[in-house]
Parts: sequence; C-alpha cells; structure tokens
Amino acid sequence: MFKIPPVRRLLAPHQIRFVSKIAKLRTNCSGRRTGKTFALAAWLTEQWTERPSQSSIFGALTTEHAVRIIWDAVEYMNRRLAWGATYNTLDAAWTFPNGFTLYFVGLKDRRQVNHIRGIPKIWRVALDECGQIPDALLEYAVRDVIEPALSDTDGDLCLAGTPSDTGVGFYEDQMTWCETRGSHFCDTMADNPHLARPGVELLAEALRDRFGGDPTNLTYRREYLGHRVQDTGVLIYTTPPLDEFYEPTPRVGPGGAYVTMGIDIGWNDGAGFAVVAARAGHPGAHILETYREPELTLARIAAIAERYRGKYGVSEIFVDTAGGGGRTLMESLVAQYGLPATAADKRSRRMRIEQVREMLTARTLRGSVGGCGQILEEWRGLPWDTDRSDHREGYVDECTDALQYALQGSGFTLQTSWQVELTPEQELRKRVADLQRNRRGRGGRR
Repeated sequence: MFKIPPVRRLLAPHQIRFVSKIAKLRTNCSGRRTGKTFALAAWLTEQWTERPSQSSIFGALTTEHAVRIIWDAVEYMNRRLAWGATYNTLDAAWTFPNGFTLYFVGLKDRRQVNHIRGIPKIWRVALDECGQIPDALLEYAVRDVIEPALSDTDGDLCLAGTPSDTGVGFYEDQMTWCETRGSHFCDTMADNPHLARPGVELLAEALRDRFGGDPTNLTYRREYLGHRVQDTGVLIYTTPPLDEFYEPTPRVGPGGAYVTMGIDIGWNDGAGFAVVAARAGHPGAHILETYREPELTLARIAAIAERYRGKYGVSEIFVDTAGGGGRTLMESLVAQYGLPATAADKRSRRMRIEQVREMLTARTLRGSVGGCGQILEEWRGLPWDTDRSDHREGYVDECTDALQYALQGSGFTLQTSWQVELTPEQELRKRVADLQRNRRGRGGRR
C-alpha cells in the first residue's frame, strides 16, 4: 500500500498535483517564483526510504547551475525532516542513510551528458533549463542516455524550465505530448502561497512596471506565465510550403546538371553534408541530399563524401576549415583519401545567410523529396544569435552550413551578391598599398 511521503506536508496544492501525478514523462514550464524548484526537489527525493542504493538526478546547463538552483531546497528538506543525508562537494551529490543518492549533473556537452551513464539504478531524473539546452544535445541526453538508464528501475523523467523563444524543438514537442496526456504543468506565482506578498499582486506589478501593462508581451507571457510563445523574427529561415519547395530531381551525371557538395566538419556537433545541383533553365539551386551525423572519423567523412561524389557526379567540393586543425583535416581528405576538395570561404557569414533566406523567399531554392529532411528540421528551429549576424551557438546547423559552402560553386547563378570581406592581413596590405599609392600621387603633382 502506498504511503504518503512526509515531504508532501511541505508542499502547496499545485506542487502536490505535480508530484502525485503518475506518469513516466512529465513536463513543467511554470513561470517565475512558482515553487517549481522546491516541487522538483520533493519529487526527486520523496521515496528515498523505499529505494536503498538507488539514485535520482537533477540536471541543468552546468553542474554549478544545478547546485545553485536546487541545493537550498534539498538542504531545507533534509534539515526540516531530519533525513540525515550528507552532501559531498566533490561528487556534487547528497547521500542518504540507506545509500540512496541525489546527483547534480551538467549538460554542457555530450561528454558531460555521458557521465550519466555511470550512475547506478536511476529512479528519477529532472532536467531544468530545458529551453536553454541546445536542442540536439537535449534530445541526445533523453533518447540515448537517460531513457535507457531508467529501464533499470522503470523510472520517471521530468523536463522543466522556461520555454525557449523559438517556440519549437524537442522540449516543445515533449510538452505538447505531455499536454495531451495530462502530465504537463504550467503554474504561475499566483499559485504560490509562500511568497512575501500575494503572487497576483507581484504579477500585476511586473506587468505594469516592466511591460507597460501589455499582457500580450511575449517575454511576460513566457517568463512569468510559462506560455509557449515564439518571438517574431527569432527564427532565421522560413521554409515555404512543401509543395512550393519540392520539385522533380534534376538529371545528374554525365551531361547532366552541375553539382557541388559542401562539408561542415565537426565532432560532438556532428559533420554535415549538402549536395546541390543547378536548376536547368531556372535561377537558384536544387538540394539533392543533406546528411548529418555526430562523431564522424575522418575516414567516415571521406567515405560518405566519396559515395555522394559517385552517386551525383559532384564537380566541386567545399570543406569547412575553421577551428583547430580544420585546414589539416581538409588537406588529409585530399592527400590520404584523394578527395578533390577546396577550402570553403567562411567570410561574409551574414551575407551567406541572407543568400539562403532570399532564395527561400523567392522560391529559387528547391529540393528533392526524401533528401532534405534533416535540413528542413534545422530550419524549423534555428534562431539568430544576439547580434543577428549568425546562427545561435549550440543549435543544430551542420546541414545548413554545408549548404552555404556548396553554394560557393562557380556554376551557380544566384540572385544575391555580396562584397567579400578582407582578412586582417589583406586589410593591412590594402591600407599599405593605399598609402603608397597616395604618396606616389602627391609626388607626381610636385
């Protein structure tokens, strides 16, 4: 018979609704000061007496964030209910008298996420700040690491945090899924009876003083009410209706369309490939196929590229050479694997983004059915960075980057043009040449 855990005596009604819900997956995107963190701490630890030697996990962007967010709540419960748990700073973990352990973990990158694989008998996992964790990393953490680990105890998972401003992505999909099953929670500070002033007053004050009394303000709705809304213009690429994007595949091979390939080299982020053909008799370009895969070795990259080269009759190959050893990797593709590749031009990043955007708007960038799934998925949730000059760091963009490289092919007729940005060395040489030319000009007038 189920015994009500003592920690629930410390919870408000909306928090009890959250912890008592029976669900393998739940989501919580409540607004600020709702007591969400306290409810998560209770949910992760409430059955510790019945689960000796098992574990719970609280994760956030970094381990330091995780500790900062929830440590005080656990310490309060431990002291108030005399649990007798002790905290180990080195392991970032609370250990209870029967061996039950609550771990704090970070989700900064795949390396940190993979540390979860070593935690034994995981019973419950709560990931906070999900709206700020890169989408591909969050999906990897859940699908590849956490869900298999929970099978040891038939455990539960909670995804929590303010939704991202993109309004799309893995976290958004999970909230939608939970909403249809009654396991999605969205409370406000008006539900929290433990604040110094009534939450209703605090909401009204924030709305008046910070948002000019506008209840439709997207930041107010997202941050204070937990609404899943999308900021206008935050996404970079707008995909046209699919019937205006897909078209018959151009004929390739001997005597066929001009074809190029772009390769974006990465490891944890993944490597991306884009094979692009000219549109016979029409402006723009046609995406034949895109592909993305994480943790590719150089040999695997070369094998994929060679397969595409033979399949489509690729004329030119452009490879990303940025980052540590980028040019060396490209030179290895040429020397060791015989790939006829050249370095992609990485300058004028904003203009290359605008090129793709304008081609999508003008319907001069088309694609083949079955070959564009991954790049269309990238465009669905790829936002601007703060300066609106590049893709936001941490978001999946490997196929999109590879497309930008492929479009550098000499055989394309594209509507967008830009002025090439000079490197610092080229800029210095240009200034010196201008000074010398000016001096010669002044000398000739004497």
